[in-house]
Amino acid sequence: MKKLFLFFIVLMTTIVTFAQDTLSKSPEQRSAQFVKQLKKELKLTLEQSEKIESIQLKCLKQVDAIKAKAIGPDKKESNKKAREMTKAANVDIKAILTDDQKTKFDTWLVQKKDKTKSKAGEKEKADKAP
Repeated sequence: MKKLFLFFIVLMTTIVTFAQDTLSKSPEQRSAQFVKQLKKELKLTLEQSEKIESIQLKCLKQVDAIKAKAIGPDKKESNKKAREMTKAANVDIKAILTDDQKTKFDTWLVQKKDKTKSKAGEKEKADKAP
C-alpha cells in the first residue's frame, strides 16, 4: 500500500511539473524569445532588435486577443486572421532589415515553419498510437 501511495505521489508530481512547462508564455516573453533568436540568426543591431520587438509584441497581443475570443467554429477564422497579422508583422520586420538579413530571415521563417509542421506530425502520430 505504501509503495502504491508513493508511486501515485511521484506520478502526480511528474504530471504537474510537465504541465507547468507547457503553459503558454506571455506575449512579452514570446516576443523577447523571438528577438533573441533573430539576433543570433541575423546579427541585428540594437536599434533593429528594439523595433522588431515592438512590432512582434504588438502582433502577439493582437493575435492572443483574437484567439481568446474564438469559440467553436470561429477558431478557423481566428487562425486565418492570426496568420494574416503575422504575415503583416513579418513585412514590417523585413522593412527594418538589410537585404542580406531579409534573405536570412526568409530562410529562417521557412525552417521554423518546417519544424512546426514536423512537430505537428509527430504529435498526430502519438495521438493515433494505441
